[in-house]
Amino acid sequence: MKLLFVLPEYGDVGGGIATFYRHLLPEFVAGGHRVDVCVASERFSAEPSTQPSGVRVFGLSRGAIASASKRLNGFAAVPDLQKELATAWAAWEGTAHGDGYDVVETSDFGMLFAPWAANGDRPPVAVQLHSSNGQISFHEPLAGHELAGQLARLVEGMLLPRVEELQTYGGPNAQEWEALFKRPVHHIYPVWSLHVEPDDTGGDCGTGNAIVVGRVQNWKGPRVLCEALRALGGEAPVVDWVGRDTSDRKVGRSMAAALTDEFPEVWGQKVRWCGLKPASETAQLQRAASAVIVPSTWDVFNLTAIEGMAARRVVICSTGAGAAGLIEDGVNGFRFTGGDSSALADALSRFGQLTATQRCDVGEAARDTVRTVLSPERIVPQRVERYRKLAAGEVSRPAPHPWCETFFGSHSEPNALTFLDRLPFRSLFQYGVRRCLGRFTEGRR
Repeated sequence: MKLLFVLPEYGDVGGGIATFYRHLLPEFVAGGHRVDVCVASERFSAEPSTQPSGVRVFGLSRGAIASASKRLNGFAAVPDLQKELATAWAAWEGTAHGDGYDVVETSDFGMLFAPWAANGDRPPVAVQLHSSNGQISFHEPLAGHELAGQLARLVEGMLLPRVEELQTYGGPNAQEWEALFKRPVHHIYPVWSLHVEPDDTGGDCGTGNAIVVGRVQNWKGPRVLCEALRALGGEAPVVDWVGRDTSDRKVGRSMAAALTDEFPEVWGQKVRWCGLKPASETAQLQRAASAVIVPSTWDVFNLTAIEGMAARRVVICSTGAGAAGLIEDGVNGFRFTGGDSSALADALSRFGQLTATQRCDVGEAARDTVRTVLSPERIVPQRVERYRKLAAGEVSRPAPHPWCETFFGSHSEPNALTFLDRLPFRSLFQYGVRRCLGRFTEGRR
């Protein structure tokens, strides 16, 4: 088969989506399929190249996103959403609508699915549900971005049901979307090829600090972790947190700074925030750690759990993350109820009571789980079978919503801000004064 993947990222970068496909796509090539990847990002080179794995990768032409953005002036009130939809449209045009491919797979993240769902003249489409804009804004609402979140959920609700196939690698995520759309969402675990990531642990059990790898973001569970460590007091382990800072509830308000204020005896003391590290350095820290903690209150999957298991580390995983489905508590890792800091404290105490030999046994069992449950030999045929059914027309295509055809229609308004004419002048004036005063105050600091 000839497969096209339209993705927000790909290659040797640290993002979860890139990691997911870095393990998966070479396996398709090895199976005799042609795999092309369009990276829908203005930061990625448009020039096509073929990787050693045989995957062909290309980006968008210069100015394609800016050109597409001009026809979406109706979204000027939500510039982030406007740019994402423009990026999606540029990828749709840049791949000639998928002409010549048997199946196209794209992502819910970044709204990349939108033009494929809104148009009928195309190959069969599968959308991989990594974590949608609407989901993220629901679990991590930010002041000032409420409109973008609401619109994202409306767009997802209108367009996602219009594609042939919805897939996800997180079991709870499949259940969430099935309940919402009243249609099947296929749950297939990710592929994890042990030869892709080097194994230089030497079979040891890890003697370093425990580690969390992920953004410092509310739904990644930093507050749950801090509360658990506070409860443990002097028995709490030291935890390295590797990942970039984000905003806490309001754009511009640092999550790391908020945690320092809320947990002064924990954040910066028991939890050592290391910031964002290169992927290779992060992998080395994971392999040196004594345990990998996944404290997420919600996560479609969280591939850092697999990374830890593959490196023979004891993984302590929240049930809020889809990866918890791989873990048998006390056998190949530890599970705790998502969002429950007391349960996390208990799991950390249980881990602390393990002998070195027991830690090694749990780590080996974890690696065996990755080797068997996530093996290419087991997972790739499942995914190929789904593509085969799509290419053969065995999966019915939902009828397009009559509004879909006009979703990416051209807008002729010369001024993208004319929607402000419909807002009360008093409110606009008061907001303008507050914003000017705020800028002036910031400038004098």
